[in-house]
Amino acid sequence: MDRFLDYKEASGTSVPSTVRGYRSEAKLICRYIGGEKLVSVTIATVTTGWPR
Repeated sequence: MDRFLDYKEASGTSVPSTVRGYRSEAKLICRYIGGEKLVSVTIATVTTGWPR
């Protein structure tokens, strides 16, 4: 995610404030899914923040 957001910022395809917003949302998402691989994330993972 960080590499993608670095690309978006460097390429000028998103304004800096948008990238900052994306980074903030990414941190929030990571709190809910923790170390789970994306393919393992279920609705329950996102809803409850488990398993961790």
